[in-house]
Amino acid sequence: MAVLNESSFENQPVYCAFNCFVEKLKDTDWISHSSKEEIRNCLQSAKAIEKMLDTLETNGALDNFMALVPELHGLEWEQLRKASDIVLSMVLTAPGVSAPCVRTCIDEYIELCGSDRFENAVSSVLICSEIYRVLLDYIASFEGHLKQTAIELQSYVFMCLWRNESDLGKLEQTFYNWLKQDTSGQNIAVAMQVIINDDSSIASSLVLSINKLMRERKGAAVVFWKVLEELPIVARRVLEKSDDILKSALDFLKISGQWMEATSTFSWVSREKGPCKSFGFNEVVSAVKFLSEAQGQISEKTKQFLSKQRNSAGCTLWDDVDMRLDS
Repeated sequence: MAVLNESSFENQPVYCAFNCFVEKLKDTDWISHSSKEEIRNCLQSAKAIEKMLDTLETNGALDNFMALVPELHGLEWEQLRKASDIVLSMVLTAPGVSAPCVRTCIDEYIELCGSDRFENAVSSVLICSEIYRVLLDYIASFEGHLKQTAIELQSYVFMCLWRNESDLGKLEQTFYNWLKQDTSGQNIAVAMQVIINDDSSIASSLVLSINKLMRERKGAAVVFWKVLEELPIVARRVLEKSDDILKSALDFLKISGQWMEATSTFSWVSREKGPCKSFGFNEVVSAVKFLSEAQGQISEKTKQFLSKQRNSAGCTLWDDVDMRLDS
């Protein structure tokens, strides 16, 4: 275990700031009743935090940072977690902390305290806008069992980032550009989660942005359908809440039906004449099946829509799909 002493840091002020911090941690009452400003004063400055973390990272000792505190001062487990909360809070609220330091601190915090406490810790602090963006990128990199947690946490961070923006035109254009560049589905998944959880202008602007992308029938529209299939619970909830998004999805299928009727020689692999270049017959089948088999109002509205959309031969879109599958 590394020993924390003056030589561990680049300069005396940073060492003093850290010692002041850990001395304060011995008084748990101070932790609970101190204001953010008092904690900030204890650590002297945001720049001192940055230097401290940078130096620990350089020395290869950052992974031992949290473990050093109880070893030196005999803190119990809950005290240690409270100390971790304060460190994370200060890193997230300090405007001068570098992105690598933020990411490393989050890694250490999650390893020590877990992802659930991380989500609670993030939701309890006010974060500067530049750190919000670092968080958005960081959370998007979560894998495996953290995927749904990542989407929910990212949606919270996203709402905080834009909650003070009153220009609806700016919101819609910004969200449109953000969703349009999405190739993985992460942004669209986060947008759906925001729409589910929120009723503000942020959610309504996201709905307008998604509808615009669906009307354009380009790459982002294909990603939208991909997200629906990969996250069926989120998909059903957003379609149940937003009639506008469901209508955009059904209109998309309407164009699909017109495309299939106009295709005299059908190819399973030809996509150029589809609603968009990456959305061919297989994708149409999956989309229609997903909406038709969804429960409640989604499937009812989908079936009503499909029964009304008939081609020149009087066939519904689903009939057309069935015939092509049998041919």
